[in-house]
Amino acid sequence: MVAAPRPAARARLAEWEGVEITGTAQHEAWQARALPPVEQLRADLWCIPVPIPHNPLRYVSVYAFALDGGGLGLLDTGWESQAGWAALTDGLAAIGGGVADIRGVLVTHLHFDHLGLAARVREASGAWVAMHPADARAVERLTTADAQAFVDTEVEFLVGLGASREDALSDVGGTENLAGFTRMAVPDRLLEHGERADFPGWSLHAVHTPGHTPGHLCFDEERTRLFFSGDHVLPRISPNISSTPGGAADPLRNFLDSLAGVRDLAPEEVLPAHEWRFRGLAERVDSLTAHH
Repeated sequence: MVAAPRPAARARLAEWEGVEITGTAQHEAWQARALPPVEQLRADLWCIPVPIPHNPLRYVSVYAFALDGGGLGLLDTGWESQAGWAALTDGLAAIGGGVADIRGVLVTHLHFDHLGLAARVREASGAWVAMHPADARAVERLTTADAQAFVDTEVEFLVGLGASREDALSDVGGTENLAGFTRMAVPDRLLEHGERADFPGWSLHAVHTPGHTPGHLCFDEERTRLFFSGDHVLPRISPNISSTPGGAADPLRNFLDSLAGVRDLAPEEVLPAHEWRFRGLAERVDSLTAHH
């Protein structure tokens, strides 16, 4: 006889109702605590996992698009590290390309695991880099800020939220922790909600989904009915929703509104930045909304 699930187990089962795992190789690798393989998802689309050091998310999924007229486009780039660069370049080689083939980079949002390698990609290829204006402004502030002033601002922000000064100083650390952030790529191009990305042969429309960051972008692909959800909708966990110095007054409300804005898109498949691909966007949005 099969025992009835306990209340917590029932909640977990309910959360998964209507959500189908389509990235089975990713899911199997996750369970094995391994990096998933480079995968060809369509004739002209690939997924390249790039590791994130010392992080439970383990990797970010970089999507590579074959462009009409030649060359490749990337959606996100991965964390800047030698291991990350090796994973990205080896992944491009595995699909028959290289960094020099990259014509443009779309960045879902400013976090280091998505934007980190963009500067190195641009330097090696001459590719343009595009983001939403809200995150682009934040990146520009990070790359031009005085390091000590930035640390002081972060400490005062945490103290203002109730942290002790000792804990805030320990959490923020010294100016040496900011070195990577000051080298991030300030975008060459800006993408507003509804605008079409410059990936020839594709109909990728930017969908502004603030919450995780003020300028987070998803991309809705009209031809293939694929939805690239970045960190906005993930299959198993909720993205981190938090404030920053000078950030949005109510990021959780922004996130919930953004969830409602994508709920009824009804894509063929959801391609997130972490974990694994899935079907059932509306059901996953409903579970995230109920959770929050």
